[in-house]
Amino acid sequence: MYAYIRDDATIGQKLLVVLNMARGSGRGESVKFKVPSSVDGSKAKLLITNGPAEEGSALKEEITLEPFEGRIYLL
Repeated sequence: MYAYIRDDATIGQKLLVVLNMARGSGRGESVKFKVPSSVDGSKAKLLITNGPAEEGSALKEEITLEPFEGRIYLL
């Protein structure tokens, strides 16, 4: 699991990037990610993903990422 916030103050944009790079048994494993309380996700929308989540969906307090899934949320 790798997650970070990209904050571009020049355009007033914050992105939450969450990646599941778990190898697990060789085919990867699903992982849960709990969004830290310091992140205001109340207006967040999913911009892009390579997984089953629907683009434009809201950010929940906890998300499950499939093996090798990545998501980028606009905060």
